[in-house]
Amino acid sequence: TSTIVVRQSRVRHLRFDADLRGAGEDHMFWINLVAAGARVAMSWRVNVYCGRGVNIYFGAFDFGTVSAVNRIGYLLLFWSKCADLAATGPQRQACARMVHRYRRAYSFMFLRAILMGQRPGMALFRKIWQRTPLMPVMMPFRFLSVLPRRREESRFW
Repeated sequence: TSTIVVRQSRVRHLRFDADLRGAGEDHMFWINLVAAGARVAMSWRVNVYCGRGVNIYFGAFDFGTVSAVNRIGYLLLFWSKCADLAATGPQRQACARMVHRYRRAYSFMFLRAILMGQRPGMALFRKIWQRTPLMPVMMPFRFLSVLPRRREESRFW
């Protein structure tokens, strides 16, 4: 998000979700802003062109790093929280599909990192575990189900 203008009285009680620090905190803020009754106008014009230079976000797409595991974990949290906000059946179904996708992805990436001698973010893992108590039990099964098709599945992460 490059630019936003909003009346302070509309957002006085809203804050960025610190649980989503690595991915989705701005999107969740905008969802909460609209849910709070803020009026929205959007421009679909391209206002920014990404080129050469330093970009810390796109560095998280290197699947061999712990930051990629954390990015996938934050996306799992984001979609879980979106599911909590979903009002209609189709919205709930769409969110459930994304939660399913990112549970599989996070399980695979997390255990893969451990097997490679890396240490994924444990604070993030605890947040995910609080939302999904069976997550640690299901992770090995999800890992094994993703393993044979990891290349195809990773295109959607």
